[in-house]
Amino acid sequence: MPGGYVVYRPQSGEIEIVAEMREEVEVEGRAAAVLEGTTSGTIETDAEGRYYDDGWRGRTQERAEQEAREQADAGLAELTRQRIREDRLRAEQAREESLRAEATAAAQAELESAARARRVDLSAQARARLDQVSAQCRAAVHRILALSFRDAILDYAQRNGAENIQCVESGEIVEIEFDIDR
Repeated sequence: MPGGYVVYRPQSGEIEIVAEMREEVEVEGRAAAVLEGTTSGTIETDAEGRYYDDGWRGRTQERAEQEAREQADAGLAELTRQRIREDRLRAEQAREESLRAEATAAAQAELESAARARRVDLSAQARARLDQVSAQCRAAVHRILALSFRDAILDYAQRNGAENIQCVESGEIVEIEFDIDR
């Protein structure tokens, strides 16, 4: 039987009918978080500018100070970006494990819920299939019994000299008539 099996036990006369329904349930769990934070600390950088006391070729003290400030600002900006990247990476790594655990728990809960729902539905389908197959098996057994009874009655009638033996089969009904003297 597709989706199950039927076993006849001749010793006990029992027929065992088993219907099985299986389905794979697949779910996915997700977890997300927005990380917010503040990076603080001390960042230091050095910069230098060169000038000539006489301003030779435009190398004045003001120009040297301006260039040093620009180099220091650029250095501070790069160090700040680097510090923010490092702090963000540390925060992401620290949160990653708990997010993974949350996603696993969410997926497990979703799987259990989906499996429960499918189990109820599959159980109902298996019950319906079992009822259908059981009815088919009973009908087949009843048909075999009816044919056996028919053959036994006809054999009895013939062995005992019956006359006017008539056997009419119409669908599920078997009518046998005969005359016998006793």
